[in-house]
Amino acid sequence: MAEIHKKINHEYFERIASGEKTFEYRVADFECRPGDILVLEEYEYDNGYDDKINRCPTGRAIRKKVGYVARTKDFE
Repeated sequence: MAEIHKKINHEYFERIASGEKTFEYRVADFECRPGDILVLEEYEYDNGYDDKINRCPTGRAIRKKVGYVARTKDFE
């Protein structure tokens, strides 16, 4: 079991925290398996845009256990 840390925008963090959002799509630039722990670290953007230069961590994080991993190449 691995612990994987990923950044997440404030808007999506709030939806996950409230339980409204229960599924997360990510680019497959890391290895992830069911049972791993995904630590989503909230980030806000100083200028209101998704500008990587001005993003700042808020200090909040959510830990979620990975239940399912889908690979787009497996879909028809």
